[in-house]
Amino acid sequence: NGQKTGDEAQFWSALGCSPQVKATATARPTSTSTPTATPPPVVSAPLLTGDVTACSLKDGFINFKLVDDEPGFKGSDVYLTINGTQVTCTVAGDNKDVLSCALPVGVTFPAQIHVALGDASTDDFVYDGGGCVTQNQSPGDPGPGLPPPPPGGD
Repeated sequence: NGQKTGDEAQFWSALGCSPQVKATATARPTSTSTPTATPPPVVSAPLLTGDVTACSLKDGFINFKLVDDEPGFKGSDVYLTINGTQVTCTVAGDNKDVLSCALPVGVTFPAQIHVALGDASTDDFVYDGGGCVTQNQSPGDPGPGLPPPPPGGD
């Protein structure tokens, strides 16, 4: 039934077309943007062992044991946060395997420790505060937020 009736043929003729012409859609190129993936954060080898060699709330410092005893960076190159607060750190004088950092005022334990060197994240761990000396700490007290040792313990 490719035949067109007279009325339809007249309609197409009035439009300047033949009845056999069919409209076709023409695809138009559109500008598309390719989504760019956010690069994953750069992760580097850990700087810290996770051990704390000294900590004093009274004096406002904490010393972290470095993985490398010749770290090849200055403490000022390290971006260290304690519970989200950036603190100042230095490689401790003759003890090149110790990173000494200021404690934020009012710090509480357990504390989230995050370390970066440049854009590279190196460490992310929780320090429980064990061994951190407080201003009012009595002998035998293990530290803030920790239970005292059992009586008669070793």
